[in-house]
Amino acid sequence: MDFFKNVFEPKAKETKKKTAASKSKKGTKGKENKAKSKGRGRAKAAPKASKAAAPEPLTAKAATKIVNDLIAKETKALKSICNKKATTLNKVMKSKKPKILIADSIPKISLTCHAVELPSCSIVKTYALRSTFSAQQMLKLSDPDYRSTATLPMSGPLGFLYSTVFTVILKSSEEENFSTVKVHFYDSWATQMSTLLTKYSTLKLSIPNICVLAKSHFEEDSADPLSICIGPTVFDDGNFDDSVTCDVVVYPDSGRGTQARSVEATITSENCGTISKPVDMLPAEPFGKREREVWTDNTSKKVKKNSDEKYTQLKGLEGIVKDKKIPDKEKIVSVYASILSSTPPRRTARGEWMTSLTLLDSSLKTAGAAVTLNVFNPDPMKLPNAWGMGDVLRCHRVLVQSWIKEGEKKGEVQLLSTKGTSFVVVSRVGEEGAKESMDMIKKEKNALDPKFWNVRSTATKAFNFTLEDATMVRKCWSDMAKFVQGKGTVMEKSKAFSIEKMNDDFNKKDTVIDPSTVNGDLTCLVTAVIPNPTDQADRNAPFGFLRVWDGTGNSVSDPLPVDTPHAADAVAKGDPSVDSMIAIHDASSSRGMKGPPSLCGRVVNVAVWEAPHWEYIVNGWMGGPKVTAGTWVRLRNIWDSTMGEARMLMLGDRAGLIQLPEWCYEIGEVLTRHSKDIKKKKPFNPQCTVYDPGASTKKKKAPAKKGRGKKKSSPPSSDLSCLAECLGEPAPSTFKIRATIVATNPSPSPITSLLSNPEGLGAKKGQVEWQFAVHLTDNTAEIPAILAGDHAEVILGDANLLSQKGAKGTKAVKAAEKAVKDLTDENKVWEMQVGSFEIDGTKYFKVEAVELWEMVE
Repeated sequence: MDFFKNVFEPKAKETKKKTAASKSKKGTKGKENKAKSKGRGRAKAAPKASKAAAPEPLTAKAATKIVNDLIAKETKALKSICNKKATTLNKVMKSKKPKILIADSIPKISLTCHAVELPSCSIVKTYALRSTFSAQQMLKLSDPDYRSTATLPMSGPLGFLYSTVFTVILKSSEEENFSTVKVHFYDSWATQMSTLLTKYSTLKLSIPNICVLAKSHFEEDSADPLSICIGPTVFDDGNFDDSVTCDVVVYPDSGRGTQARSVEATITSENCGTISKPVDMLPAEPFGKREREVWTDNTSKKVKKNSDEKYTQLKGLEGIVKDKKIPDKEKIVSVYASILSSTPPRRTARGEWMTSLTLLDSSLKTAGAAVTLNVFNPDPMKLPNAWGMGDVLRCHRVLVQSWIKEGEKKGEVQLLSTKGTSFVVVSRVGEEGAKESMDMIKKEKNALDPKFWNVRSTATKAFNFTLEDATMVRKCWSDMAKFVQGKGTVMEKSKAFSIEKMNDDFNKKDTVIDPSTVNGDLTCLVTAVIPNPTDQADRNAPFGFLRVWDGTGNSVSDPLPVDTPHAADAVAKGDPSVDSMIAIHDASSSRGMKGPPSLCGRVVNVAVWEAPHWEYIVNGWMGGPKVTAGTWVRLRNIWDSTMGEARMLMLGDRAGLIQLPEWCYEIGEVLTRHSKDIKKKKPFNPQCTVYDPGASTKKKKAPAKKGRGKKKSSPPSSDLSCLAECLGEPAPSTFKIRATIVATNPSPSPITSLLSNPEGLGAKKGQVEWQFAVHLTDNTAEIPAILAGDHAEVILGDANLLSQKGAKGTKAVKAAEKAVKDLTDENKVWEMQVGSFEIDGTKYFKVEAVELWEMVE
C-alpha cells in the first residue's frame, strides 16, 4: 500500500503567501522599533516567523477509506439514477397513451429519452483498449484542482465499476451539422469491440435509456456532459447491456485509404465475446455486384411532358453566390450539365464516400471555366454513376458556394451535394462517331431510345423524367460533343504534361530523396492492364498497373512492372498491342487521317494504389465500361516516382481517371504529333505490333478463302505476330505474320540462280526445285527465311518448266521473273505463315506458303 503515500503535494502557493505576509509584518515592526530606539541603543530583534507546517501524507488505511467511500457514493448515486429511470419508464408504459421518446440522431440524445436508436454512424476516432482508473488515480481525481489538469485516459462515467474500457467517437453521416457522441464499452464488451471497430468503421446502435449517462466526478471537467456506456451487469437494475444491439460494418484498414470490401456483424449481450474479425473478409462490394438497375425511359407513354424543376445555367451560379439577400444555406439550385472530368469514388476520413465531377454547359466557353461538383454520401450507390467524358448529368437540389484555394484571394464557385440531392446520369451508347450520333439525334423525337441511351438514377424507388428532360439531354450531349471535338478539354494547360517530360536521369539532392519530374494531367492510350498478385495487406504494394502511351519520348517500352504470367500475357501480341493499334487507326480514320503501320514513342507504367481506382479499371464503375488496352483516358493529379529500380507514374488517392470519347480534341493532337514524328523518320518502337487492317472494331471485312496464289484482300487476323516475336519465341514454333520482302539470296538475276538440284531418295535425275532465302522485314525486326520446294512453287510456279525449250520455256521464265519482281516490291505487304526450327543450337526460319500466302492491299 506504499503507493498511497505522498498522494497530495503540499500547497506551496498558500505557504508562500503566508510567509510573504509574515515578512511584510516583520518589516513594519522593524521600522517601528528602529524609530523608537533612536539614541537609546540597539533594540531586541523581533522573533522569526515560524514556517508553515506541511500536511502529513495519507496513511494507507486513510487513503483506502477515501477511495472506498468515493466508490460507494458514486455507486449509490448510479443505482438511484438507474432505479429512477426504470420507474419512469414503467409509468410511461402503463399509461393509457404512452409517449415514448426515442432519440434517432445524435443531437436528440438526452437523459430523459427512453431509448436511443441511431442510424449507421461513422467512427471518426478510437481510443485503444486500456485499464480504467486505479485506486490511486481515483484518489487523485477526487481533488477538483488535480482533475482540471489531468491528462489520464478517459474511463467514462462507469470507469469505477469496471477494469477495462474501449472508447469510440461516433458522427452521424446524415447530419449537416457536425455533432458527435462518445461510446464507452467496458470489460467483455471492450475486448469484443476493440477487435472489430477501427476508424472508418460504421456502428448502428439500439440502446435503452439506462446506457445514457452524465459524466461522473472521476472524469475531467472538460469531459462531454453525456455519453453512452455499454457493459456487463454489475448490480440489480444495472444491466448496461440489456436490450443493446450493435450493428457493425468494418472496412479493413490497408493504410492506403479506401477498401471496396467490408464485413458486417450484429453484437448483443448473448454473443458478445464470440465474434472474431475474419482474416479473409467477404466482399460487400459497393461496386460491381451492386449494379444499378438501368431505368428505361417511358416518357412517351406519360401524360406529363414538362418538368416543374427550374434549372440554372452554370454561368449564373456566380451571381447566386454573390447575392447577399439569399442566406448561404438557402442557395440551392438544380442544374443540367455535361461531365468533363470525374474521380473514381473514395472513402473520406469520416467514413463517407465521395466523388468529384467537373461540369460544363453551353453557357461556359472554355474548359478552364468548368464548375466542380463534390458529392458526399455514406452509400456509394447514391453517388452519380459517371462513365466517361460527355455523359449528361441532371442534379436536383445542390448547394452553391464559393471555395477559396490556399494562397489565393478570389474564390471559385463550386457545387456541393446536400441531404436531399438526387442525380440522373445519361450516356450515349453505340459505336457511332460524334458526327453520326449528332445527325441521328436531330432526327430523334419523344422519349430516349434505350438502344442509344443509358439512363441511371440515384433514386431508391422512382423518379420523374419527362419529355422536356429527354430534349434537354439531347441538347446537352450534342453541345458537349461539339465542344469536345473542336476545343481543348484540359482545364489547366499549365498542369498538362507528356511522357517525354519524365526524366529518368534526374539529379537527386540531399533534401529530396525521390523528386518528381512530372506532376499534373496526362492524356494517353492504355496499352495494357496488369494486375498485381501481391497480398493487398501490404500497404506498399499497388493493386495493379496500367501501361500507357502518348506518342512522345524515346521509342522504347519500359520493363514490365511485375514478372508474372498476367504481365507476360498482356504484351504477348506486342507492346503496344494489337488492341492499341486498332484504337489508333479507328481514331485516325474518324479524322480522315492515315493510320501508322506501327508506333513511335515510349510506353510507361502507372501504379494504381487505390481500390476504387482499380475497381473502376477492371470492373467498371457500377456496371459501366471497363478500362482495357485500347481505351483513351485522362489521368489527373498524377506524378512520377521510383518503385524498386523502375521509375513510373503514380495514381494516388486524390488522382482522377476518366475515359475519353474517340473524338476528343486532345486525342487528335496526339495523333497529329505522332504523324509528324513518323514523317521525320523517328524510329518505331521495336516491341510494338504491326497494324492489321482487318482487325478494326468498326469495319470488319469478310474473310477471304484460303488457297494457293495471291489474293486481293486479306482476312481479319487477331492472331498476327510481329517478327520480333518470331525471334523471341523458342523453336520450333509457327507464326502468322505480315511483312515486306526486300531482297533474295542469291540474287534473282539470272532467275536460274534460285534453283537447286534436289537430293536424297526419290529425287529424279535432271529435276530442279526452287531453293533460296528471302529477307523479311516489318517495323519490329528483319529476318532471313528459306523459301523452297512446294512453298516456293505456290508463288513462282513449276521450276522444271524453266528448262524446257521453245515458247513454253520462255513463257515460264518470264512468269517467274515477274513473280520474283512482285515478291521483292517494297511497296507490297505479304501475309504468310513462317515456321522456326533449330539445327546445332542455331535458329532458322522457313516460309510455309502452302498453308498461307496472300498479298495485303
